[in-house]
Amino acid sequence: MKKYKYTLSKNDIPIYHLRNETSYLSHIIFWFNIGSRYEQKNYYGMIHLIEHLLLSCHYSNENQLRDILNEKGIEYKLSTSYEYFYLLLSCKEEDVEEIIKIVFSVLSNPNIDNISFVNEKKTVMLEKKSRTFIDQKNIQDIITENIWDEDLSHSILGTELTLSKIKLNQILDVIKYLNNSKNFSILYSGKKYIDDFSEIIDKNYEVTSEGEELHINSMIRDTIEPSAFKETDVMLKTKENSDKSASSFVSICYEFDNGLSKDEKIYLSLFSIMMTMNDTGLLYEEFRLKEQSVYFIVCLPIHFKYESILQVQFITEQSDLESLILHINEKVNMDSKEVDIMSKYLEKSKKFLQHKIYKILENDKDFLLFLGNERVSGRHQISLDEMFQILDSINIKDMQAFINENLNHARMKRIILS
Repeated sequence: MKKYKYTLSKNDIPIYHLRNETSYLSHIIFWFNIGSRYEQKNYYGMIHLIEHLLLSCHYSNENQLRDILNEKGIEYKLSTSYEYFYLLLSCKEEDVEEIIKIVFSVLSNPNIDNISFVNEKKTVMLEKKSRTFIDQKNIQDIITENIWDEDLSHSILGTELTLSKIKLNQILDVIKYLNNSKNFSILYSGKKYIDDFSEIIDKNYEVTSEGEELHINSMIRDTIEPSAFKETDVMLKTKENSDKSASSFVSICYEFDNGLSKDEKIYLSLFSIMMTMNDTGLLYEEFRLKEQSVYFIVCLPIHFKYESILQVQFITEQSDLESLILHINEKVNMDSKEVDIMSKYLEKSKKFLQHKIYKILENDKDFLLFLGNERVSGRHQISLDEMFQILDSINIKDMQAFINENLNHARMKRIILS
C-alpha cells in the first residue's frame, strides 16, 4: 500500500509527498485549487484559457515554457475542471529542482506575448466548436450545463462572448494570484526525502506582490457556494426527427439534499457499480440483457466539493422513453425486496471497486492524480487503508440504510436529448 506524507513548507505551501527510491521518473503536480466555477459571470472560460496559456509563458524573457519542457524531453499534462486545474510534469530526478525553479518563475512573473495570447484564444474557441463532433464530451457538457443553477451551469470552455472580452493583462494578474500559497498545493513522487523536497520548494518559490485582491475578485471569486438543481426537466432536439423509433439519450440525475459525507461518497461509488458493472449489475441485467429497447446503460457517481449526484445514462427508442424512466427510477429507489435481489452483486462489486483502486496504486502518477481529486471531494482525510476497511465492512443492511437515507429522498431531474 502506498504511503504518502503531508507537510506545510516554510512558505505555507501544502506538499503531498510519495517517496519511491526505485523510480526512474519523478512526477510533480502543481495543483491549483481554483476551477471554472470560481469565475465571475463576465469571465467564463478564463481558467481554461490560463491552462492553455501557461505553456506560452516566457522564462526570463526568452524561451516559452512549452519549448523548455520539450527540449528537456519532459512529459507534461494540463487539465481544467470545475473546481481545480493542474500542471503535471514527469522528468528525470536530476531535473526536478530546475523545473520547479522555472515554473515558480513563470507563475510569479508571467510573460505572454500578444501573438500567443490571440492564438490560444482562437484555439479554445475552436475546441468549443469541435466538441459538437465529439459526442461523449458534447453530451456531458450539455448535461452539466442544464442540471445546475449558478456556478456549475456554465461551460468550462466559456463562450465566444466572454472569451473575446478577456484581456492579456487580466490573465497575467490572475496567474500571479494563483501563485499565492493559499491557492495551490504540490504533489510529488520520486527519490527525494520530504524534507529535502520541501527545502527545494521554499528555495525556489517567489512570492507574488500583494495588493491585487480586490481587482482579482472582480474576475475570480475566492469562495464558492453550493449549487442546486434547476427546477425543470430538459428536453433538447439535437436533430429533426419525428420517427418514434428514433433513439434518445437520457440522463436521469439524482441530487442529494445535504451533499454526502466522506463515507457516504464511498457508498455511492459502490452502489453505482452494483447497478452497472461491466456486463452485469442490477440495471444492466434488468434493461440491457432482457427484451428492453435499451442499447446502453451506465450508472455514474459524480462528486464536486459541496455536491454529489448520481447519473443513470441510457439510450433507448423514443416510444419507450417514459416507461423506462419510471422503471429505472423504481429500481434506483428500491424497496427491501429489491435490496435483497441486489445483494448478489455486493461482494463482487466491492472487489471490483478495490481492484480499481489497486490499479491506481500501481502507478505513482495515477496515484497523485487520485489523491488530488480525493482532496477536492473532501476525502483527503481518509487514508487508503481506511477506504479498504470501509469497503470490507459494508454489508447489504448498510447499503439499504444508505439507500433509505439518501437515494429515496434525492431530487430527480431528467435530461433528454433526441
